[in-house]
Amino acid sequence: MRFSPSSQAVTLGLAAVAAVLAARVVSACGSYGPTSCAAFGSSAFCSRESPAPECVCDCCGASNTCDQLLTSGCRKDIWQYDLVFKDSSTGAVAIQPNTTLSLTVGQSVDYTLYDVNSSPSFDVADPSRSSAPCIAPQLANHGLTVAVSGNRFTLKGVAKTASTDNALIVFNSGSAGGLHALPFSLVISSGGGGSGIGGSGAGCSLKDSAAPYAIPTDSSGNPILVSFADAQKYCSSTQGYFQLAPETDGNRDLLSRLVSTCAPSLSKAWISAFNGDTYSGYPLFTMKRTDGTAGYGVYVDVTFTEKMPMICTTGQKL
Repeated sequence: MRFSPSSQAVTLGLAAVAAVLAARVVSACGSYGPTSCAAFGSSAFCSRESPAPECVCDCCGASNTCDQLLTSGCRKDIWQYDLVFKDSSTGAVAIQPNTTLSLTVGQSVDYTLYDVNSSPSFDVADPSRSSAPCIAPQLANHGLTVAVSGNRFTLKGVAKTASTDNALIVFNSGSAGGLHALPFSLVISSGGGGSGIGGSGAGCSLKDSAAPYAIPTDSSGNPILVSFADAQKYCSSTQGYFQLAPETDGNRDLLSRLVSTCAPSLSKAWISAFNGDTYSGYPLFTMKRTDGTAGYGVYVDVTFTEKMPMICTTGQKL
């Protein structure tokens, strides 16, 4: 087993998305004016008459407009990271702060907004708290919408566009400290063998092998790059896959060939374990050897910052 510190982080070079929900109601604080505060709440140099350039927000969080929340991140100092979306049918947590929502094109979602204590996030049965949410850019571009259903906020739709974006939802509950944030990543994969290399129809796999392994790709056939934690979730929750693949002495050559075929420019990919050992959960990956010898070795990302392709199983769990 070879452990090698890895410091190179592969960055997702894709557009960022900021999605903000805001039911704007002023209840626990007054409106002090749209230039009464800097983004993080300082008001010492802000005045109605001649505000400084930094004064772009209303000191009362609930009084900020969608543009102030989306563009300036107004009153980010009081944002609370306490929201989750749960599957409306099963009750399983589908989105929580700083995780990844992994979907395939054509997959439907029906999620309900809750707080971290498993309670409805806000009493939107009150019509004054159920105004249309602020969203930028429109999640509808991806086939998803956020709206009030009954007395709950829901995320519904059918994923229609392959993409990888960073998403941020900020809900304005209408009180002085009522800005609730939910940052997460959104990965929508094509679910097909867009690489043209052949395989199972669930990404890039070896044309000459029926082994149940594939490297997920985007709509252009490029390997999807994720963190180790997101790779585990992607492989276990995305339609067509079952789990992040383990490596053994028996399948090493096969997985090495898969990586060199489907991710030749990177020559590395996440795996879940080596010969049955997860090494206490450290991020493991297979990579072309760095010591000058031929073949691939197993390494660990001790920085916990790497992003790279992943190898998923496409058959039954191994």
